[in-house]
Amino acid sequence: PYAALSGILQIILSLVGMLLLVRYLSPDDFAAWTVMSGFGAPLIFLTAFGFRHSLVRFMPALKEKQPRARFLWRVLIRRGFWLILASGVLYASFPLYAGRLGIENQIRVFEVLLGSFFLMACNQYLVVGLNVAFRQREVLIGNLVLQALWVAGVLAGMEWQEDLFFFGAWQAICQSV
Repeated sequence: PYAALSGILQIILSLVGMLLLVRYLSPDDFAAWTVMSGFGAPLIFLTAFGFRHSLVRFMPALKEKQPRARFLWRVLIRRGFWLILASGVLYASFPLYAGRLGIENQIRVFEVLLGSFFLMACNQYLVVGLNVAFRQREVLIGNLVLQALWVAGVLAGMEWQEDLFFFGAWQAICQSV
């Protein structure tokens, strides 16, 4: 029940935050946000090959807590290394594609979003590890806190009339919490 509730609440709160953002940002800013946010999914996907399967396969075989934790952290560190490498390539190539996508003036936002993508991926990897270890309650609480903070930040940004950089930085803060 925790896993199902976590997924449902995460979708609902994420949708609320996105709808608020759509209503607040100008069409150009929202388009830039969407394009830059879209880089996160392939980045996370390309660095996650085999991760879920290896955790599902090998975590239950490790009966003791210490070897499990060691295995999970080793996998997380390797994935983090690949994420940093992929983010570096994406950042270095930014001038090559930014003009075509209309985001050439958004480098500061892109920089903070790259950090957010790294944290988002690490969070997703940690969620998989926690779910494999049957710790869905912690996942539910973490997802609720993350999404509630995101919605609160979007509302605050709207009230304070903030720009895209604020929302990118807020997303990174939420992911790190």
